[in-house]
Amino acid sequence: MSSRSRVKRSSRQPRRTNAQRKAVDSTPIEVTVTSLGQMGDGIAPIPDEIFGHDIHAYIPNTLPGETVIITPKALSSSRLDAELVSVLSPSEHRAEARCAVADDCGGCQTQIMTDAYYQDWKSHLVRSQLADLAIAPSAWQETMTVAPHGRRRARLAYRCLAHESICGFRMRRSHHIVPPTSCSILIPAIMDCITALTQEMLPCLEKGSAGDVSLTATDTGIDMVFHPETPIKGKNLAMLIDAASRYPIDRLSIQDHDTTHTPQITLGFMKRHPTLTWHGKNGAFTLYPAAGSFLQADKDAEYLMQETIRDALEGVSRVLDLFCGCGTLSLPLLKNASPPKRIQGYDTGTDAIAAMNASAKAGGYVHHVDAKERNLMKEPLTADEINAFDAAIIDPPRAGAIHQMSALAESQMNTVIMVSCNPRSFARDAKVLLEGDFTCRSIRMIDQFLRTSHSELIAVFERD
Repeated sequence: MSSRSRVKRSSRQPRRTNAQRKAVDSTPIEVTVTSLGQMGDGIAPIPDEIFGHDIHAYIPNTLPGETVIITPKALSSSRLDAELVSVLSPSEHRAEARCAVADDCGGCQTQIMTDAYYQDWKSHLVRSQLADLAIAPSAWQETMTVAPHGRRRARLAYRCLAHESICGFRMRRSHHIVPPTSCSILIPAIMDCITALTQEMLPCLEKGSAGDVSLTATDTGIDMVFHPETPIKGKNLAMLIDAASRYPIDRLSIQDHDTTHTPQITLGFMKRHPTLTWHGKNGAFTLYPAAGSFLQADKDAEYLMQETIRDALEGVSRVLDLFCGCGTLSLPLLKNASPPKRIQGYDTGTDAIAAMNASAKAGGYVHHVDAKERNLMKEPLTADEINAFDAAIIDPPRAGAIHQMSALAESQMNTVIMVSCNPRSFARDAKVLLEGDFTCRSIRMIDQFLRTSHSELIAVFERD
């Protein structure tokens, strides 16, 4: 990192709850930002005479060195959440936001940074989190930053009011919905779908209806899942399906609104099964994801992960895919020059497991793939079970999978490839593998969550 663009990093931001936060006098205050927090907020000390004790303000859309006017919003024991009113002295690293709704939308956190400053800050943030637990790979691979307008999935809030329907992202720390009238992150197909949702589909629902809708752009079209707060009535559902069928939407599904049990997804219509096709050196493999299946946010980022896994596991005979989803990371291995004889997947999602098995069957690999339903957070595979395999791919939830890592470390397995969207839980889990005599051969940071504090990592661990 160059000295000119060095980013100061604060200690971990204090966790707070609604009960701990309280309203505060909203008289504007002039402060100077001294550092950035882990979520990209500027941090500024507040003079002792204002609150009577040491406290720091967290201010979105500010940068170190800037003197700004803020409005206090909520106060906890050591933290003041504040809103930016004006910038009196801007940083040399401040840039114009690339999006008209950047100040209000809850999607991006760092639109006001220049590209170079943003990349330095994000890289420093990731590496410092890993250094805190002494995670040092033999090699840092070149960071991949995805292109703008490449995000292929989004979950949006919607509400049907008396005279209009609105659909968009929730404002930061708010239930207010901000329609993305412009967006430098989402792919055009999703932006077009949001317009169709707002103008044609949501008006089919009853006034007062609200919920979320998930949009995923596949290779063939949009996969749409509604998550309504209350059931969609039959006549409204019929009108919604009719309206949606006129757009390039491959499939529309409705998730059960009842949160007291495992959510159930009901098919509304399917013109054709949405597909994703992996094109490798030895041919193509087509996957058929289930409705609402987890996919990486950016197709190019996912492809790089698949290539990394392909190269690391060339010639490996027996592969575990832990938290496998619908098999997007492991099934392309079937197109290796020396493909695995067995891929065993585990996940909690019944539909995703069925989709992984169906994709293998459709590709002619029914005897090579077996995906099973299992909650690895509550019932991780044991070391003895792991010993039946040569290598593992693991892409755990954001919280990590410490117990499954312990079993991997205790096993006789020689190769583990870990994918993670949380550098802090990644570092904690990686440390378990290192203590189990694994060596971290390489780590690559993949910036597929542009203009946010979030990063993806893929790492290869091996035993000598």
